[in-house]
Amino acid sequence: MNLDTRPHRRRAQISAVIVLIAAVAAVAILVLQMSTTHKKAPPLVTAANVSGRPTACLAADSGDSTTAASIQPVWAAMQEAARGTAVNVQQQIVRIDTSSQASPYLAGMVAQHCTLIIAVGSSFTDALPDITPASPTTKLLAIATPEHPAPKGIHTVTGNTSEQAAEAKRQVAALTR
Repeated sequence: MNLDTRPHRRRAQISAVIVLIAAVAAVAILVLQMSTTHKKAPPLVTAANVSGRPTACLAADSGDSTTAASIQPVWAAMQEAARGTAVNVQQQIVRIDTSSQASPYLAGMVAQHCTLIIAVGSSFTDALPDITPASPTTKLLAIATPEHPAPKGIHTVTGNTSEQAAEAKRQVAALTR
């Protein structure tokens, strides 16, 4: 009895080729994974004041009912003071509840090289001392209420919205000197 083993040999060869392809693919995947996991992280991006101009930044809490009416007049005064000068103005108006929520916004303004930060709302005014160590040259102005003044050492305006806007305008205009 003579059995022909060619079909079995053919199947064995095909199986061996399939196993070889799978092994090569597995090795290739491992090599690619290892090469991507050992790459260095990209360098951190830092903000730069390309214009070289001083920047006045408004940080305001739109949810603080006691100072919400101050936001628009203060922002308008900042824009008016900067118009026609070499001062940039920008705003960050958000709804927050605590000074710990405000701190990252203020830190972002410091990273963006704000020369003056005007804070409206108790959450932002309470967080102003948190950024002082990181940027001692940044000027700070708190728009607050007599019932909830800013922390000691922070220049504060507690008058009516006209007085608050006038002080904001004066502070922004002082950046050009």
